[in-house]
Amino acid sequence: MYRQRVDGVEVFDTRVSLLLDGRGQLRAAGGQLHGAAGRPYAFAHGPASAVTTALADCWGRRAPRASLVSPSPIAGRHQVDVYFVPTEAARASGYALDRPARARRVLFPMPTRLVPATYVELWVTEAARGPILVAYVVSAEDQSVLHRRLLTDDESVSYTVFADTGAPFLPVDGPFGDVTPDAAGVPVDALPSYVGQAVVTMEGFNTNPVGAADPWLPTGATESRGNNVDAYADLSSPDGFSAGDLRASTTAPTTFDHVFDPTREPDADATQQSAVVTQLFYVNNWLHDYFYDVGFTEAAGNAQEDNFGRGGEAGDRLWVEAMDYGGTNNANMSTPSDGSSPRMQMFLWRGKAVAGVEAAGASYDVGVALWGPTDFDETAPTALVDDGVATFTDACEAIAADFAGQIALIDRGNCTFGVKVRNAQAAGAVGAIVMNNRAGGTTTMSGTPPGPVTIPALFVSQGDGAVLRGAALGMATRMLRTPSVPRPDSSLDATVVVHEWGHYLHNRLVNGSSRQRRAMGEGWGDLLALMMLARPSDDFAGAHPHAGFSNQGREFIYFGTRRVPYSTNRALNDLSFRHISVGEALPTLHPLDASSSNNAEVHNAGEVWATLMFEAFASLADRSREATSPYSFEEMRARFAAYVVLGMQLAPRNPTYTEQRDAFLAAALDTDLEDARRIALAFARRGAGTCAEAPSRGSTDLVGVVEDFTVGAAGALEGLAVEADGPGRLCDADGLLDAGENGLVRVAVQNTGLIAFSDAVVVVGAGDPGVTFPAGSVWPVSDLGPGESEELSIPIDASEAAAIADHVVVSATLSAPAFCDDVLIEERVPMDRDEAPSTLETFEVLPGWLRESSLDGTSVGVWSVGPSTLGGVTETLRAVDMASLTDTAVELPEVTASATESLVLTFEHRFDFEASDTVLWDGGVVEVSTDGGGTWVDVDGYVDPGYTGALSDRAGSPLSLRPAFSGTNPSAPAADLVSLDFGTAFAAMPVRFRFRVGTDEATGGPGWELDEVSITGGDPAPFTAFEADVAECADAPVADAGPDVEVFSGELFALDATASFDPNDDPLTYSWEHVSGEPLFDLAAAATDTLELTAPSVDVPTDFELRVRVSDGAASSTDDVRVRVLLARPMADAGTTMFDTGTMPSDGGAGGDGGAGGDAEIDGGLRVIGGGGCSCRAATSPADRGPGGLWLLGVIMAALGLRRRGSR
Repeated sequence: MYRQRVDGVEVFDTRVSLLLDGRGQLRAAGGQLHGAAGRPYAFAHGPASAVTTALADCWGRRAPRASLVSPSPIAGRHQVDVYFVPTEAARASGYALDRPARARRVLFPMPTRLVPATYVELWVTEAARGPILVAYVVSAEDQSVLHRRLLTDDESVSYTVFADTGAPFLPVDGPFGDVTPDAAGVPVDALPSYVGQAVVTMEGFNTNPVGAADPWLPTGATESRGNNVDAYADLSSPDGFSAGDLRASTTAPTTFDHVFDPTREPDADATQQSAVVTQLFYVNNWLHDYFYDVGFTEAAGNAQEDNFGRGGEAGDRLWVEAMDYGGTNNANMSTPSDGSSPRMQMFLWRGKAVAGVEAAGASYDVGVALWGPTDFDETAPTALVDDGVATFTDACEAIAADFAGQIALIDRGNCTFGVKVRNAQAAGAVGAIVMNNRAGGTTTMSGTPPGPVTIPALFVSQGDGAVLRGAALGMATRMLRTPSVPRPDSSLDATVVVHEWGHYLHNRLVNGSSRQRRAMGEGWGDLLALMMLARPSDDFAGAHPHAGFSNQGREFIYFGTRRVPYSTNRALNDLSFRHISVGEALPTLHPLDASSSNNAEVHNAGEVWATLMFEAFASLADRSREATSPYSFEEMRARFAAYVVLGMQLAPRNPTYTEQRDAFLAAALDTDLEDARRIALAFARRGAGTCAEAPSRGSTDLVGVVEDFTVGAAGALEGLAVEADGPGRLCDADGLLDAGENGLVRVAVQNTGLIAFSDAVVVVGAGDPGVTFPAGSVWPVSDLGPGESEELSIPIDASEAAAIADHVVVSATLSAPAFCDDVLIEERVPMDRDEAPSTLETFEVLPGWLRESSLDGTSVGVWSVGPSTLGGVTETLRAVDMASLTDTAVELPEVTASATESLVLTFEHRFDFEASDTVLWDGGVVEVSTDGGGTWVDVDGYVDPGYTGALSDRAGSPLSLRPAFSGTNPSAPAADLVSLDFGTAFAAMPVRFRFRVGTDEATGGPGWELDEVSITGGDPAPFTAFEADVAECADAPVADAGPDVEVFSGELFALDATASFDPNDDPLTYSWEHVSGEPLFDLAAAATDTLELTAPSVDVPTDFELRVRVSDGAASSTDDVRVRVLLARPMADAGTTMFDTGTMPSDGGAGGDGGAGGDAEIDGGLRVIGGGGCSCRAATSPADRGPGGLWLLGVIMAALGLRRRGSR
């Protein structure tokens, strides 16, 4: 084996190995060298700097160079290795190494060159895994990290869980194994058989920046508490891990072998509890690692106790609570912002029971209640309730009659099930039977009763109720419910666990609290469960239920907890986009478990989003099964998960269904056009095609859906701007369009859809009659394919405007026959202005003084300047009411208060902060400082700002208990004027004001908008206004670039602008620039009226456009000239075409021309001529060139002193 070196410096990770037989003859060769290794290299940065850079990358904080010292050379070590250790002071500050850092010079291979660099090995200790060894390669040119690699293999831990036995060790649905899709395909009572657990040995499987997995548990761990997850059975109050709760413990070193017995109660003993906790720990860690690799990392806001310096907020590993004492038949996820631990609560569910009603010799099917007694056998005569208020038999009011010893018969409707049964219980009834008030079967009685329920409660159909209230009324009737299996634990139901984990992912990545966002959150949770539990052989046209194991009390497999199973088969699930709207009739083609008829309820509307997304997932699964697919099923799953993460990150606050659809499509389009096309077709199949319309953002009934079943074209306009930089004249060089000047409107047209569009036009307009478009206002757009764009440059002329206002509204409208709607953008363009001090800030132009201050050290992105969203028509200073803990402010420029005049702060504002009728949650205040911003106090100590009231302290707001603006302003949606007159309280003192917003950890709102902010009675004027520019255009020079030119490739030619002149005979200066075509001309020395150039080499006749700018020092003008370059003049050529066979493989380096011309040394005494690349040329066709085989053969032949026949 021979390593490649240049002047004694090793080329990193390159080598060639020769296999010789017993006679020393070459039998085989392998490896790879670099073809550019042919000259000495300069190392601008030394080893100490490289070690400092590597430590900063590893620790997440930079150690000063002075913190490292190089001890004496270690005896027997080669002197190319240099060692560093931290100083005593550095170690005291936490910069510790377990061994000296080792460094040596290397050359790092890039595709076309070698980079001088330093190889570094660090022995460090991490909290999650203990001592580790990490290798780095750091550039000696710019100190960038070129390579990192973990050189420590951690110990793995074995878990006994319900999961696949092969990589990637996916969790299975639950103790029934992989039961989706449902084998029966119809609602049935039968339960599948239980399956055994698998033993999975796992350290972790994400790929961190070092290239290794982050361990789930630290070395030597003995309980289910690691860096990502703290899992325990929360058996008793208070919430969180406390006395009486249980974490799973190891049964042997690195082993959690707790076998679950499905025939016993899950909380029967510590073994059962530990098995459940181990499963919950496993699934949550598995999800952490899987989604880490597709983008949900520390910087994206994932939950980890230690973020290893990779961004985001640490200290927030997941709390996952099995068998939570606080409820039954449910699960939930609470997700604070990054830095505070999310909490998953998993409850025990009511098991499948034998239940029914018997009367007059007949038996009737029933639905059970999710509250009250679960084991009963009660027989008593029946009586129909009458509460005295229509509807008389609904038991929605107190029942006056005495029902002692009787079973109350109650009609469904008008109030909750719990209210009905509680009223019957208060009347003395020994049981309650609720009868359906519409055709159909039975349902489960859910909801939360207003108090404890102690009597049996069952539900019967409308038809069976007619018998009970008719012929059987008053007869002895039996109510029976007996659990027949142990209670299911939702911690073992992967569909429920993944659903709840999906809430955490969604809440960390998508802000807001609207009905549509919350509904899509439920849908995202179901979608994640469907996609993570799918298998390559699954039939997605089958029935895929949600929470089937947990929900054994109903038709187990088919429905689960949803109204329909998920399926691409419309005969099983016919939900469409319109079914999120209240009042929209549900499908009648298939069985329906319509326990809730409110389509806009978040779980119901979420089913529609999950159905749309399941169609999309299935469409890519189908692609993965095609012979020409670019990916396998598992690769497709990972790709789809990446689309989910990026699609959430791209979504706006409180997205509508179509906005989230577009964000998801954008994520796919960024990777694969065909994926995006298939996903769009999947959306369209369910009514969410390109031209579909979602309800308004704030809708609560989700009415207003417009369905579309097609995939159409879509376009966007971006970057609308006006430049005083076009052909024509400029009165000055201020970059703004003055009266009398002309310039260019630039706007980019992009095809944002999935199909090409044609016949599109852009129409431009201006809000000032003196501003015109001399070349026309309608501009055709080239035919654009998906992802393609075109920039238009449209001449604009202000020569007819004697005076222009401080701005002009310029608009551009894009339209095409295939578009759903025209696309309009407008830009307030600053025009013809000079800056001047002002006491008033209008925010029409982004203020130079504007800075957002993060008072908690983490909150950003709250404040901005933009159009009003609360009812105004101008630009405003805006603060968003975030749905997370934030504390931010914007400071106004400092003034010195007058000694004699009143200091007055005035502003207009609108606000809409989170608040209820009785509680103010989020809000804003005004504060003042007189010591340069060192200390701040509320202005309410000096004046009355008109605050709404004090904010609550119940949700952690940084402004808790302080008076603030909250709820909505009195004149909303109109603005209110606030004028704060401080008199001479701050006479002659430096004064700063700031607007501050504090939000709590939960729901947000639109926020606060401020405009027309003024400060009077202080010096200097704190803001900037704009006044008319006084430049005159009358005597501007006239540019003439001369006639167009036609020239052959490689020939000299000249451009002549000597015909340019100045009306006042002022001396002129000249400059030239490229306008269109590739910038192939050398214009470095182009400050002349006559420009000599060489025509570039072209393959086809090519047009270039150049521009001359002529200036007299005060004003300027331009003129353009076209240069057409033709093919080179024909020449005789009798030679043979030669092809270079010395190209390195694409991942190995440069072509085989020998680099810079030196020879490369190979350990063992061999030398490679030309630095390792084959310098041979052969008369072969390009098709004969393999992907590197000839290159390697050339290396070996050169090394052995051989030449290939026909070489030169």
